[in-house]
Amino acid sequence: MPSGRQRQTQIRQRQKRRIKNKGGKAAYALWEGQIRGAQKRKGIPPGKEFDKDVKQYYEIKNLSTIERMFRQRVKEMRTRDRRFLGKSALAILSVIRLHSEPTYFHNLRVGLLASALLEGEGRDPTLGFYGGALHDTGKALTEHSLLTGRDINADEYARIKAHAKDGFDLLRDHFKFCSAMAGMHHNEHSSGYGIEPKEMGLELSHQSERLLHDVSVVIALADFVDAAMSRKAMVIKDPKLQGKPLRTMLTMAYPSQRDRIQRILASPLISLFYSRKPE
Repeated sequence: MPSGRQRQTQIRQRQKRRIKNKGGKAAYALWEGQIRGAQKRKGIPPGKEFDKDVKQYYEIKNLSTIERMFRQRVKEMRTRDRRFLGKSALAILSVIRLHSEPTYFHNLRVGLLASALLEGEGRDPTLGFYGGALHDTGKALTEHSLLTGRDINADEYARIKAHAKDGFDLLRDHFKFCSAMAGMHHNEHSSGYGIEPKEMGLELSHQSERLLHDVSVVIALADFVDAAMSRKAMVIKDPKLQGKPLRTMLTMAYPSQRDRIQRILASPLISLFYSRKPE
């Protein structure tokens, strides 16, 4: 008789084969069930569609173009061994969209920005693309009212921070690296709040852990840039960063990443995604 862990592994393998064979509908059914189940256990009601109240907090631009770009990138990266990841990412993002459309588009932009930054370094963009696209998966378990872009108080901010652990928990059984980056990317900030691989119980080689940290930094930069550029008034809780230009905030938060900061702010994606230029 197989052990409990072996049975879980067999179930995941069957799910993976089903998604590879049957495509997006199977992926959506799997991830909708998992996310809705987690929402129910946590007592989180489903979110709302993009509404007028949300639009007052965001400067949104070229959303249909961003979606097309993202789907094209998925197709480009959908090699045989990544087909399950590609279909699952689209399914997860579709469920997130029903909960919080701003979070959905934020994830798309972060994935595109992170992958472009890695490609500019001559590196494989896959981890940055999917890690960025799924970095805020945990916000599917955050109350919709906290995801509108409005100003929030300390208690609400503490509740939002739980999304790092929630994202890791949602993804860890299927995507070790993406789940780790969902948990880690907030920890790369000088005053971050994410979780470390040791807390996740992941067994990683020194090389893999270094890679995870490095790509998590790239995702963190893309996340910071998008949050600052897409919101009309970015919520900054670190008093050292409040009132500073974006370039200064990034340099203070990520002092070892000056070259990457320069390149991400000079990316042609910035003018495509955002209505204003970075300061």
